[in-house]
Parts: sequence; structure tokens; C-alpha cells
Amino acid sequence: HIFRVEEKLTEDERSRIVDNAERLLVDHPKYNVFWANCEHTANMVSAKQKFTSPEVHFMIWSLCRYLLTFLGLAFLHFMTIQCYSRYCLQFPFWAMLVYYTCTALPVLAQIVVQFGRLAWTVVGYYL
Repeated sequence: HIFRVEEKLTEDERSRIVDNAERLLVDHPKYNVFWANCEHTANMVSAKQKFTSPEVHFMIWSLCRYLLTFLGLAFLHFMTIQCYSRYCLQFPFWAMLVYYTCTALPVLAQIVVQFGRLAWTVVGYYL
């Protein structure tokens, strides 16, 4: 996808962005997909002036979420094998609680965080 960002910038802000871009042409950190990629550079020269990449943060959060999902599935499998035809079949509450804690709650947390960030951006745009 190609995104076009339109911002109302003053002449001084435009000059600063050009100066930052020229400075980064001379003294740019070595490329690294996690710590110094193209999104870092674009955010640095833009009005944000932060050397950051939201996509890297999202990827790290997603990896943690998938790890928790795997952990929940492994726990559910372990609990099912350990107590098959015993207590867990009659009262599977604890196995299901751990499973949903590891699988559903991280997704819910990510949705809440993303919505909060979006709302904060929208409110900041209109104030």
C-alpha cells in the first residue's frame, strides 16, 4: 500500500524536515529491521521527530500474544491428558480459565490498547 500523509506545515517546519532528511542522508544509522528501518527514518524526518516504528511495536505485541495463545493451548492439552476421566471432566473450570486467560485476554487487551491509541489520536487531531 502507498499512503499519502497531508499535513498543514509552516515554512519553518518544512525547512526543518528537509534539514533532518539531509542530515540523515549523511549520518544515518545502519539499517536494521527492528531498530532502524525505513519507518523509523520517515517518523524521524516528519513532524513527529521520533525515531520509532509502530509496526515493530505491533509485531512484538503480536508475538507475545501468539506465545500466550500457544501456552494456553499447551496448558489445556496438558490438563486434558493429566486428568482425563477424573476431576477435569466433571469440573473443567480451571483448565478452561487458564486457556481463555492465555488466548482471549491478550487479544482483548490488544483491541483496547489499539482503540485507546486511535481515540487519543482523533481527540488530539480535533483539539
